[in-house]
Amino acid sequence: MTCENAFVFALFHPLRFGLLSQSVPALFCLGFLAKLWSEGELYGKQQAAFVTWFVTALAFQLASRGPWMWIAGYVGQVALAIVLVLKDQLDNVF
Repeated sequence: MTCENAFVFALFHPLRFGLLSQSVPALFCLGFLAKLWSEGELYGKQQAAFVTWFVTALAFQLASRGPWMWIAGYVGQVALAIVLVLKDQLDNVF
């Protein structure tokens, strides 16, 4: 790894984000999953897929030994949050 890449890559180290900012996507996803489940909008395979996505991304984020796995988990959590918000908006429209 070159010196320039090491400096850029160091910005994404999990400890540099702080505990609160690391957990915000997971808490948001958990809240939205609970909201959609309580409203009856998650069921069957769809519910299993979203819960599996959440658990997998959280496992990647928490079990990471290096920045790449942590980044994958964090991005997975953010992507899930976006999908859940869009699902909620689309369910409200139709």
